[in-house]
Amino acid sequence: VDFVAGLYYQADKWRQFNTVFATPTTTTLAQLHQDTQSYAMFALVNAHPVEGLTLSLGGRFSHDRKKYSIATQVRTNTTPVGNLTGDAYTEAVMQSLLSGRQLSSFAADLKASWAEFTPRLTVEYRFSPAAMVYANYSQGYKSGGFNSRGTIAENVGPYDPERVNAFEVGAKTDLFDRLLRLNVAGFVNNYRNLQGSVTKMGAVRAENITTNIAAAKIYGFEAEALLRPADGFTLGANIAYLHAR
Repeated sequence: VDFVAGLYYQADKWRQFNTVFATPTTTTLAQLHQDTQSYAMFALVNAHPVEGLTLSLGGRFSHDRKKYSIATQVRTNTTPVGNLTGDAYTEAVMQSLLSGRQLSSFAADLKASWAEFTPRLTVEYRFSPAAMVYANYSQGYKSGGFNSRGTIAENVGPYDPERVNAFEVGAKTDLFDRLLRLNVAGFVNNYRNLQGSVTKMGAVRAENITTNIAAAKIYGFEAEALLRPADGFTLGANIAYLHAR
């Protein structure tokens, strides 16, 4: 038996200040803060019960916590800015905001946390140093989060974590005294709460946000061949098939 185990930790802070000129007479101001902490424990154990056979069992426990605060205002300009462009336009708009009025505001202090255990199981058998077959099952996890460009509660979130169950079988070979390398693999990935980008209406304009858009199933196979008929001369061929739903 051989094994590896470890601990992981990450913390980061993020600050953003937005001034968006939504229309010639409307401006959105936003202050956004987010603090993130992520930690995990993981281990992988490889057992070798007989010659050539390896059984691998592993897992990872992940915990993610995000604190998010947002304060936005939609203000209207009361002073015309004419046909100014560039920095002159920006300065004129900001000055007019001082004498403008507030159309709407949105502020929130939000926090969310997610925890997930993701296992992995692999069976590998080596017929010789030049040929092996394997089968693998694993789960994957991507944490949820908040949308920094959201100006209404529905768009800010949080959105949920994305999860995937992944299956793969394959073979890797070096044949005829390494004259020919041939590798093949087939795979299936089943996603839940797939995260994706969509456009939704915000306080004054359309906003591009991340949300949970669908379930998905992706499967296919790949094959790779590499022939070395002479020193310095190599021929390669690859084929792949992918089906996504």
